[in-house]
Amino acid sequence: MPAGKGCGWREWLCSRRASAVGFEFQADLFDTTLVERWDGTEWSIFPSPNHGGSNYSGLDAISAAPGATDLWAVGNWYDGNLTQHTLVEHYCA
Repeated sequence: MPAGKGCGWREWLCSRRASAVGFEFQADLFDTTLVERWDGTEWSIFPSPNHGGSNYSGLDAISAAPGATDLWAVGNWYDGNLTQHTLVEHYCA
């Protein structure tokens, strides 16, 4: 992954498909969730939501059952008081 991005976990769905999650540093010092997908040839960024009002949203792990089309990602986000909250996202591959 290029500089400014961090990868927390990868999940290989089959030999030609994979997903990776993590976070991306933004110019305004905010971190946002990052989901990338491998199509067998190259990685591409997949749109992922971020918690509104948070200076940091990041994903730490992603999981799917073999052959499944549902992906679940978990991570955390921090509010303005720096209180950590759980972040769970669901994707269809």
